[in-house]
Amino acid sequence: MSLWKKAWGALSKNSGLPDLPSCLEDELLLCAATARPNGETVARMRSLLQRETDWKRLLAAAREHRLAPLLYACLESSCAGLVPQSVLTELGRRSILNCARNRSLTAELVRILALFENHGVAALPLKGPLLAESIYGDIALREFDDLDILVPESKLAEAERLLRKEGYQAPLHVPQHRLRSYRRMKHEIPYRHPGKSILIELHWKISPVFFQFPMDMERLWSRAGWTALAGSRVRTLSKEDTLLILCARGSRHFWKKLEWVGALAGLISAHREMNWKYIFDQARDFRSERALLLGLLMAHNLFGAEIPEPARQRIRKDEVLCTLAAEAQRRLFIPNPQPVSAMEQCFHTASLTDRWQDGLRIILRTLLLPQYDDWICFNLPACFVFLYYPIRMFRLLRKYTTPSLIPNYCRGIFSRLPKMIQ
Repeated sequence: MSLWKKAWGALSKNSGLPDLPSCLEDELLLCAATARPNGETVARMRSLLQRETDWKRLLAAAREHRLAPLLYACLESSCAGLVPQSVLTELGRRSILNCARNRSLTAELVRILALFENHGVAALPLKGPLLAESIYGDIALREFDDLDILVPESKLAEAERLLRKEGYQAPLHVPQHRLRSYRRMKHEIPYRHPGKSILIELHWKISPVFFQFPMDMERLWSRAGWTALAGSRVRTLSKEDTLLILCARGSRHFWKKLEWVGALAGLISAHREMNWKYIFDQARDFRSERALLLGLLMAHNLFGAEIPEPARQRIRKDEVLCTLAAEAQRRLFIPNPQPVSAMEQCFHTASLTDRWQDGLRIILRTLLLPQYDDWICFNLPACFVFLYYPIRMFRLLRKYTTPSLIPNYCRGIFSRLPKMIQ
């Protein structure tokens, strides 16, 4: 029995969690997603490859879960004789392209970080190449399509000015009188360079107002250090804050990528000296312990990550948490799962909160607070911003309610609303 099945059995006993999937291709992918495979993992992969393998399914799953570079590294180094040459060639091609892309992105990241720092804007890279080096020891072994940079909210306008000066453009056009609301509700704004095909997501906090994980930004900045990246000195998050951020991101998005879980497990394995007291104190202060525990549970279930005993005890007592983990795991191993709707996302996020009051607050915020799409559909002058609230409700009714349930006079008013307010 493989290590990850043993780990699952140890924690899921008496918890009501289902067995792990027995599909050969899924287990191969789990082995490949291990940050630093040991002899037992390699032996398990070689044993699995003795059986008939659906290579088309395996390659598709590797692409879906952003694991092609790791899968290629595992197969090429230890199992090449058991893999069709056409499969190795395809994985090798993707890995070479990913390596070139990652090096280009890393060079641009270092350049933008230096630009910010030279203009007095402190900047922290999130995830991306720093995470790849920390976990896998090589930026080429992780797939990432964009660059995430955190700046203090007080320096956001200056950071945006510098990006625009470098040729980056914001695809979102937020009305000037809505900027404050946008920054209060959201946590990032994208900037794309049309010539370089590079996307930078500029963050000023870790999560949006619709997700209960309000990290203390002052404490996060005070704990940041420095490290080397591509021959340059850049800021870096503490390992504890990195873990909290990975759990927040994964829990918010249903842990839909297996690489996310593997990266979290790799972080835990690579930094066994982490200050767990700080981590759990922070999560409790945010009233977001369940989001943290969901990430730890997934990392333990699938990769055998060692988690503190108090966390295990808390997990065993939380039926909602076990249900969330079972559903996230189920979706991981479904080929081409259906996209999660906005309403599913809303109620999933609410279920991650530690208190029902916080969950209700998230649902009400999602339903009632106007968002970017509402502002763009109806670009109202500042004196009429109060109209965005009924507009938000009308848009939700039109999207989620069947036409037969909406009175004819409401549909008529809604269809004429754009002309009435222009």
